[in-house]
Amino acid sequence: MKNNAGSKLLARLDAELAATRDPVRMACLRAERAGYRARQGHFDRAREELDALRLQFALRPHPEVSVWLCLLEGWIEYYRNLSGSAHGWMKRAYALSAATDQRRVRALSAAWLALTDYAADDVDAMVTHLGDALRIAEPDDHDALARACLVAAGAFDFVEHKATAQKWYTSARTHARASGDEQMLSAINYNIASHGGQQALQAAVFGGDAPGLARHALGAAEATVNYDGWIGTESLAALAPITMAMLWSLLGDHTKALGLYEAHIKAARDQGLGHLSAVFLADIARCRWQDGAHDAAAADLEAARAQLGELRHADDRAVAHGRMAQVCELLARPDEAHAHRAQADAAWAQHREFQRRIVALLTTAPLLSTVSHIA
Repeated sequence: MKNNAGSKLLARLDAELAATRDPVRMACLRAERAGYRARQGHFDRAREELDALRLQFALRPHPEVSVWLCLLEGWIEYYRNLSGSAHGWMKRAYALSAATDQRRVRALSAAWLALTDYAADDVDAMVTHLGDALRIAEPDDHDALARACLVAAGAFDFVEHKATAQKWYTSARTHARASGDEQMLSAINYNIASHGGQQALQAAVFGGDAPGLARHALGAAEATVNYDGWIGTESLAALAPITMAMLWSLLGDHTKALGLYEAHIKAARDQGLGHLSAVFLADIARCRWQDGAHDAAAADLEAARAQLGELRHADDRAVAHGRMAQVCELLARPDEAHAHRAQADAAWAQHREFQRRIVALLTTAPLLSTVSHIA
């Protein structure tokens, strides 16, 4: 069942469009509506609106419309395949809104720029732009506050400050519900599932309650898939299922995990997770060995080895090498296992140091050290 036509956010935007005759206000609302469609993966409709608005304002650009069009470009790029080019569009939106003193779109641009800063591991810029979004946003700027709270939640979740992260997730939900933004509610569930899945895999490699973490994350991943189906979201549709594949692997259902991996791994790569291929393939190799396909496990191990150079982040290198070490042990290759374990430990130390740096930034930033003033 798809409920896209019943979206509260779209209904509000349509009502505001019907009530205005101001061409600038109409253009901004049309861009915001197209942005929601882009976030849902309806890229053709979003691009049509973008092109029409660019043509309408080509001879007489308006600063506020220009900011919205930059945001719309960024949303299309980000939700198509997590493209790094979205960062450039968010920077343009932020710079233009700051230069022309447009507080609402500056807060929104700052929140989205913080997200793309986070994706690029520029945590100093992320903290700066998050602070800007939280400082400038009015209490009823729910779109900006929902996104800013979600970025803050993800950052605290990444450093495993779960109690603080949960408060930010709760605040993000509060603002998403206030704005009627169903797609944001789905994004919150996915972020919880994604961080939980990563931490469950880390626990399986370096020690910890992997099954407990996996069960919690699986509930969020399943909620994401079900909710996306209900509201009609098509963007980044493979990300939650590929997370579920990893979680079922950690919970011991290797056959179910393999089925999900085989159904979604290509789409996940196309949708921006190609840099994690070594992690997925190493886990697939372990699943195959557990299912008795030892030759196939060895082949997937070699495929994972060929993808190691694509890994971008220390935590991903750590779990990829750690999982590969486990597979090598199963395949009775102790020397290879030892080499992978050494690389896993080195990458894990780098990850822990990165976490400490983020904690120092988050806990000393005035507007991020507490969430009580946001909800």
